[in-house]
Amino acid sequence: MRFFTKKKKDTKVPEPTLSTTQEVQLDRRLSHVGSSRVAGDNSITSDDGHTVCLNAAIFLSRIANSTRGLFEQVCPLQEAQELWPLFKEGIPPKSAALTGAVNSHAAASLLVYHLRDLGDPLCTVPLRESILAAASISGPSRATALQVLLNQLPIPNKMLLKAICCGIEESDGKLGAGLLAQVADEHALYYGDGLAARKLALAQLFGPLIIRPLPSEADSSRFERDVASSVSVILEILECPWILNTCNGAETLSKESSSVEDHLDGYDSDETNYLTVLSDDPLQAAFIEQVKSTPEHVIKAYENSAQKGEALLKYSSRGKPVAIYFFKLSNDRTELRWAPISAPDDLKYGLLVSQVLDVRWGPLAKGKFPLCRPDTDPALRIVLVLGQAGTAQAVGQAGPQLEVEALTAPSARLWATLMQRLVLERCSEAAWAGAVPALELTTHRNWGAP
Repeated sequence: MRFFTKKKKDTKVPEPTLSTTQEVQLDRRLSHVGSSRVAGDNSITSDDGHTVCLNAAIFLSRIANSTRGLFEQVCPLQEAQELWPLFKEGIPPKSAALTGAVNSHAAASLLVYHLRDLGDPLCTVPLRESILAAASISGPSRATALQVLLNQLPIPNKMLLKAICCGIEESDGKLGAGLLAQVADEHALYYGDGLAARKLALAQLFGPLIIRPLPSEADSSRFERDVASSVSVILEILECPWILNTCNGAETLSKESSSVEDHLDGYDSDETNYLTVLSDDPLQAAFIEQVKSTPEHVIKAYENSAQKGEALLKYSSRGKPVAIYFFKLSNDRTELRWAPISAPDDLKYGLLVSQVLDVRWGPLAKGKFPLCRPDTDPALRIVLVLGQAGTAQAVGQAGPQLEVEALTAPSARLWATLMQRLVLERCSEAAWAGAVPALELTTHRNWGAP
């Protein structure tokens, strides 16, 4: 239900273009927000800043439909600071804006100043590069990659981001509307230039605030690219609000599964996991038969996609999700290589396809991701079972393995089916029951070490 009426046709309004006068003024007054800055004496932030601004964001989302032009003007810092004690106490009623007890534009400025002045941006420095890189992924994998990354944010950060972009569950159990979606709706009705244009304008403001480009990049093409990527991330969240929801709907996570340190420990590491015992499952035989019966044209399509490359979430030797990597099968199908998603052409890691003994997918990979997030889909997990270095090893025995998690169900089917098919093409029945070649990997990992 809306609490305002659209202006009549004969009412003079700004031209329905993306850059209205108000937005140009806003851009000029906040032209410095794209640069990281450490909170100083005039900072609006404090240790409890996320909680205070979460209350402000919820309050603003409740009044956005009845308030003209939120985020189109910036109030002085002092006016915004005066509201800090009020929002520290809780969320004022909607009537506070209608009666003038709360200056809605000062509350909006409070949120902007807070995001601007944070020493560590809302999306955090450890996750920043991966989030920006995920924005360059094409297709539905981009939203899934962002879901994996953004759900690693500390709980206070994630809650504030949800309130701004998606809305959070209110005390009465109802899901509140996201602030930016509400504001975009009001702006679109006022200017008449469409909801997409209004979302873009807001994303251009909040993207660099939430995912800040580094000051050292201010004069480089990298700076412009990162600004564009940050805008793309906000637009993706607005279009796919489920990105900030965990798969099981839980609002809070355990300390082990939610902390950035746990998820990104050993970020630059490319260690591959180890098994103690490979459980023998009758489902594997059924999977192999399914792979054998897959039509050749489907295998060819899988092969073409794998040679173009796809993003997969890689796990470390301790069973922790490390980072999203770009995986690519060589044109001659002899090597599987991968690179950080931020540098997809730097395929510095890899293994020989001839050393893959077996492929475990979905339920068959159960129990081999000990520190994965509890809300991840087991059907997306894939394990490549590798031979033991310098030894003859029978299938089903312990050995090193590569653990990955696909970002979509079709991607999981593609990689599991194709890799198992390559194994079947290489190995005869006798080879499966007997010895395999010594392991040769192109990383510097000591594969004989525990």
